[in-house]
Amino acid sequence: ISTRYNGRIVEQQPRLTQFNYMLAYAKYGSRTYVLDTRYSYCPFNLLPVDDLVETGLVINKGTGGFIQIPKPRALNMLHCANNLTLSEAGHLNGEAMVRFEGYRALVAREKIRDADEKEFVEELLKDRFSNAAIDSFEISGLEDMEAPLYLKVRYQVPEFAQVVGDMIYLPAPVLNYHQSNPFEREHRYYPVEFAYSLASTDEV
Repeated sequence: ISTRYNGRIVEQQPRLTQFNYMLAYAKYGSRTYVLDTRYSYCPFNLLPVDDLVETGLVINKGTGGFIQIPKPRALNMLHCANNLTLSEAGHLNGEAMVRFEGYRALVAREKIRDADEKEFVEELLKDRFSNAAIDSFEISGLEDMEAPLYLKVRYQVPEFAQVVGDMIYLPAPVLNYHQSNPFEREHRYYPVEFAYSLASTDEV
């Protein structure tokens, strides 16, 4: 295959230099599977993100042909269940149970591998709260690649809500939140392509 960051294959004029990676193509009964055997963080039904391309070239006993790489069917859910306490001054005490599924879990495990658990949790909260302080956290399901990854974290955020007279303005959602619009350019000349679908829920 040619990975996502290597560019698309020109099927009408295939050249060896267009390809930069190899996957396993396996048949079991009437079903076929495309697998990346070198990536330890992927469950059986998922390919690494960089492998999510449209086509691949299958070589079999001296012959070859292009096939469609199966698209991921995982829901890739990020679910946050929040138990929150807000003081009269607008200070927030929170406890969140976060469930990462599919590619959300895969990416989270990658980040923990490249850094550590505490840094991962700090970065997750920093994306939403610039001044959050972590009281405690617990990560479970880290070694079971076929299951969701769970994070339980307790934290504090001073001056989270804005108090105006007898009114309190509370930002929402709590964790699933974009600080800014990711599409900043006035004109877009190329299509926006997502490697996989995403879903997020925030329960308060």
